[in-house]
Amino acid sequence: ATHVRLEVVSRVGQIDIDRLITLSLFITEVAVNSVKHAFAGRPDSLLRVELSGGDGGQYVVTIRDDGPGLPDGFDPDAS
Repeated sequence: ATHVRLEVVSRVGQIDIDRLITLSLFITEVAVNSVKHAFAGRPDSLLRVELSGGDGGQYVVTIRDDGPGLPDGFDPDAS
């Protein structure tokens, strides 16, 4: 079993519902991938989600985990 600590930081006010649905689907997909891959075999982990922006309808989502990272020799252009 893995214990994942979740930190959420939001620096925005209200978000229209259509934008919120899109953001939540994206965040959910990345969070699920972190749990499946970055945290496998680790008893304690951290997942941090930050949301900022909103100027002109554009937002910045930053998602970080404390997993081991990509393996040595990983080439993102070849995947």
